[in-house]
Amino acid sequence: MTPALAWAEPGIEAVAERVYRVPLPLPERGMRAVNCYIVDGDAGITVIDPGWAWEPAFQGLAAALQSLGRTDADIERILVTHHHPDHYPHAVHLRRLTGAPILVGAHEAESIAQLGDPSAPLAPGVRGLLDRAGAGRIARQLDAVARPAGIGEWFERPDGLLLGEEQFAAAEVRIDVVATPGHTSGHLAFVVADSSVIITGDHLLAHITPSIGFETNPRRDALAQFLGSLRLIDRYRDFRALPAHGPSMNEPAVRARELLAHHDQRLAEILQTVQTGAARVLDIAGRLRWTRRGRPFDGLDGRHQMLALIETSVHAAHLADEGMLREDRRGEEIWYSPTNEHRGV
Repeated sequence: MTPALAWAEPGIEAVAERVYRVPLPLPERGMRAVNCYIVDGDAGITVIDPGWAWEPAFQGLAAALQSLGRTDADIERILVTHHHPDHYPHAVHLRRLTGAPILVGAHEAESIAQLGDPSAPLAPGVRGLLDRAGAGRIARQLDAVARPAGIGEWFERPDGLLLGEEQFAAAEVRIDVVATPGHTSGHLAFVVADSSVIITGDHLLAHITPSIGFETNPRRDALAQFLGSLRLIDRYRDFRALPAHGPSMNEPAVRARELLAHHDQRLAEILQTVQTGAARVLDIAGRLRWTRRGRPFDGLDGRHQMLALIETSVHAAHLADEGMLREDRRGEEIWYSPTNEHRGV
């Protein structure tokens, strides 16, 4: 395994006092593993982001617990940063085994309910966004692609919904819940203050720029939410950030500023693109470059084209809300043009 993927090697790592990282494998080609975290308190164990529901992940977590002298029966609660399939379904498996409650952000409930409905491969909110973007053809292609077999059965409802102001205590170990919306509207981070760590889920990743508004009903203000959540990281500048994918970060505020700068640049690119005549979200996204490799939009697969269109849509809406672009309805589609003061800037 290359050094860049060393974080994904199976095993268990003590990342702070009473906090352990367990990379659990994922059945996806693009993402090798998810970092599951165990907070080991005297009164019981808290498991955070246990990942995908499949046998290799079940075995990996069981082995990690055994190395700590623990079993599934010691799990007191399961916290999940957000609802995505590489984070949530294994939590349902653990609840079936142990009865431990699943707790997730309140604004994740809608997406969990829709993902548990096998009749809608493409969520209505995403379909509507793609239609407004001028990408009905892509929506129809995605409608024809089945979700992973059986994935819907793992989207059972959680036991509790968190607002981001709660605290959990396992004897002397305290876990604070922090709302970090943007990647999804109910995304959470978890702070173990006495260990000086913040578990960031997909909000803050060392080498990946998180997708924005990646849920069944993307919010118009997803970018504004995400930027605010990035600025919040400054209060944890002296903490070690433990992400869901990739290595940990000793200077999370530095990474947060890098992501803020990235989105400033993306907003400028979109404004410039609209000034040259591209008007629909599909047209704008088609003129931008995507992923760390700078791929053209037409070189992306359907799923990543969908993500690119969601991101372009929330960026363009942000510019409109800031008075830098004008939105016009033309049938089902939204068209963008520069406002007078930003025409030709």
